[in-house]
Amino acid sequence: MMVFVACTLCLLSSYLLFVGWKSHKHTVATLGWVCLLASFYFWHVALGSEFGVLFGLGTLSVFVWIWIVSQYKWQKNSTLNKQSKPLAWNNQSVLRNTAWVLHHFIILMVISSLFTIAFINLLPIERTTQVAAGIISIPIVWAILSLWQLVTVKPWQTFIITLLGGTASALYLFV
Repeated sequence: MMVFVACTLCLLSSYLLFVGWKSHKHTVATLGWVCLLASFYFWHVALGSEFGVLFGLGTLSVFVWIWIVSQYKWQKNSTLNKQSKPLAWNNQSVLRNTAWVLHHFIILMVISSLFTIAFINLLPIERTTQVAAGIISIPIVWAILSLWQLVTVKPWQTFIITLLGGTASALYLFV
């Protein structure tokens, strides 16, 4: 019963968050966040704290696609009549895009792992709970760092801040 209530609240929260985002109404979005927090409580009661947060975030990300697909306007593909253009190869853009991919997938992954492991080691919880919390929170921290890097106005400043934070975490862990 608790899982059904949690799923229902998560579905409702995904709908409210989608409507709030689409219509720019902050009260609807805030109500969506409140429903999401309530669903976390029911996930916690039904499955425990680690799996409750994991299922709460996972079901939200799945349920949001229901609303996105329902708003999509299906059209026939009209590209059959168009002539394809030859690809223009630009070495600078290829190198820039490769650097961004390496930065987001390698560097930020390592830095988020160091952040999370250092922070989890500071918490006064038993070792098995530390491992579970680390496994759950590493992708969340990685996504936050990646989004922060994408939306910032000064990408070099955020890169230096995350690099210094990763260095401090590595020093805490290995020295």
